[in-house]
Amino acid sequence: MVLGFLTKINGVQHRAALFKFTGTDLYIWDSLDNSGGFLSLLDLEMNKSHSVGIPNELHRSYHRSGRRHLRIDHSGTHVLTGVRKEGRLDEVNTWKAVRRTPVPLEQWFPWEMNAGPWNKISRTVTLEKSEFGDGVYLASYICCNRHLDQILARKESHQNWLIPGKTHSVAIFGEPL
Repeated sequence: MVLGFLTKINGVQHRAALFKFTGTDLYIWDSLDNSGGFLSLLDLEMNKSHSVGIPNELHRSYHRSGRRHLRIDHSGTHVLTGVRKEGRLDEVNTWKAVRRTPVPLEQWFPWEMNAGPWNKISRTVTLEKSEFGDGVYLASYICCNRHLDQILARKESHQNWLIPGKTHSVAIFGEPL
């Protein structure tokens, strides 16, 4: 399932974030990742930097194996950065925080997000200032379905959206900035 978040600022809708959960892998795209600007990477291990240019797409992912990374696509080239290993999905017995994605609701960025599988969205949610104030964090968690009620009760004061899976689900909460 693919869940897309839009903002509505001064009557204009903007793409804000996209969450795709396959039941085993979670992918997150957000407007802060797709800067629409020039991107340079600094490799501290190799002590060098290289220019990527204007990226076509940036996304973060959390895979069943526990592998997490940031992927940058530019002109048909894939660059993985920030690769790390964490606990596997089947080791998440309760819930695990994945990412807090900030979404401004007062003034939008001077670029538009056009990355990710927007044509495959299952559901869209529009975030508005009247509901959340000047901005909202979309806090995402991977949850074991047996303990989904725990995380929902813990965050009961926040609006939430679920992307269900067979054994695990993704819970996304709207938290004020």
